[in-house]
Amino acid sequence: MVLPGRVASFLPSSASHGSSLPPNQSRTKTTSTCPLHMSYYVKPDGPSNEDDDEMIKSILGPLGSTRQRPRGHSIVILSDTTGVTAKSAVEKSLTQFNGCDERYTAFDEEDPCELTQKHMYPFIRKPEEVAPIIERAAQRNSMVVFTFADPKMRQLVVDSCEEAGLSYVDLLGPMFDLMTDFFQREPIGMAGPGTRSPIRRELTELYYSQVDAIEFTLKADDGMAPWLLPEADVVLVGVSRTGKTPLSVFLSQSQALKVSNIPLVLELDPPKQLFEVDPKRVFCLTLNPIDLQRIRETRLERQLDNIPGGESTYADWSYLKKDLAKARRLADEHGFTEIDVTGRAVEETASQISSMLNERFPTMGWQTE
Repeated sequence: MVLPGRVASFLPSSASHGSSLPPNQSRTKTTSTCPLHMSYYVKPDGPSNEDDDEMIKSILGPLGSTRQRPRGHSIVILSDTTGVTAKSAVEKSLTQFNGCDERYTAFDEEDPCELTQKHMYPFIRKPEEVAPIIERAAQRNSMVVFTFADPKMRQLVVDSCEEAGLSYVDLLGPMFDLMTDFFQREPIGMAGPGTRSPIRRELTELYYSQVDAIEFTLKADDGMAPWLLPEADVVLVGVSRTGKTPLSVFLSQSQALKVSNIPLVLELDPPKQLFEVDPKRVFCLTLNPIDLQRIRETRLERQLDNIPGGESTYADWSYLKKDLAKARRLADEHGFTEIDVTGRAVEETASQISSMLNERFPTMGWQTE
């Protein structure tokens, strides 16, 4: 716990995806009046068996209960740019506190945690913008997390938090201090790179490789342009709703990989060009069938409202089990690497694929350390 008047520091990490809804539950969305805060709760839409009832009772919070828990915790995030670094660090840290994060379910009724509201204030560049934010944070007894390049702005937030008796975390300050000693030079103290920053991103070969990779990946998304498959660095295959497109885009952006992804459909054969690709480059994404059914049901509710109930087999249990079984057989028969993405962040899966590629193709120019 961070005490008022004390500075805690930790390195940011990537955010993870939340868990999906229990079976036979519909998602209803409510938006709070607080800035940039959205909550979800689940409303039963039909009868369930005893096992489902017990599971629902064991889940606390908006992802499995018909009651809302009190919302007494608040984290205020300030930044001189987008705030993504601080938001990512906060969300990653919240996963360590059972039931405090609205994205996850809790299974501890003995000690329920009050859900945490997150309030983001990006692009704070002027000192006069800080005071009203800290004043509102004090009214909620919030914890404050901030990322500022300007040392004067960092000190202003620190002084304001200490005066208000608020706990705070300076994410970048301790790292800047350590790097100052390490490099024996002072940081420029400006948010950037930007139009007024003295630094500019160099247009290196890697930059142009990233541009080419992104363009290729967009052309080869969702089974389009199968003739491009032999040119791909990575090929992702998997049934619908296993996250092929987000992973493809992330790999192309972060590691300059040309990625093609192919949807596997129960009634259709994959394109013949898939079998011309080195199987060491092909990864078959799979998902827990319960989670897959929940995701598909949500997709049907949101995007296929015009289809009368019972006419679509897209989310039927028997259909998706056959769907997954066919995908696994394909991977096994052709030597594709199967990756279970259940409960995993895109970044985690991307790192795993990158590590495998580095081991399999150590001389390739796009390998990462």
